Amino acid sequence: MTKPAVRRIGQPSIDPNPFDRYLENVKRNWPESSLVSFAKICRIDVDATAPKFAQRPEQKWVPVRDLSKALKDQETDFYGTLAVWSKENRLLVEQWGMELDTGDYYRLFYCVNNQKITDVESTSWRLELDENSSKDTGWGYVHRWSLGSDGKFTTVSRGFIDLNEKPTPEPKLDADTQQGLNEEAVGMKTLADLKIPKQMTQ
Repeated sequence: MTKPAVRRIGQPSIDPNPFDRYLENVKRNWPESSLVSFAKICRIDVDATAPKFAQRPEQKWVPVRDLSKALKDQETDFYGTLAVWSKENRLLVEQWGMELDTGDYYRLFYCVNNQKITDVESTSWRLELDENSSKDTGWGYVHRWSLGSDGKFTTVSRGFIDLNEKPTPEPKLDADTQQGLNEEAVGMKTLADLKIPKQMTQ
């Protein structure tokens, strides 16, 4: 059976702000290359099934039809979005969060198999905003883990990227930022730990 063609709208966004670019690409139905790459690890085709979405203006996820009102619905400096794809007993989860007072963003990918998290990728974004410039600069730090046979997560890869998700040399970091990146770890173990609304995982 031939898979139906997925309708893309226009061209992928080239917005330098990673979260704004993500929201625009969701609207245009252009999955980002980082998502497609991680989805292969989960053995899920993001074009074969529609995701379910949620927003978190405060502490609790609220399911929504799409993310078109994500920024308009923002009620706090701490905010998040969620997208979930499912196939049989497997899930692919993409979560975004931000702290607008600092300009920091993060993106998390999870593979879930039979209620257990098996692979995780974290990207910590640091935007350097210049009020005198219309162009955002900054970097991202990508860290991927996989669950070993011993039940512990081990690092598969990590490194710095620019705002277009291309590899870049390590930027100059202050001691606290460096320590925070060095101490990154996977705290979630199961689907229940993610606190996703049940209607999004069924």
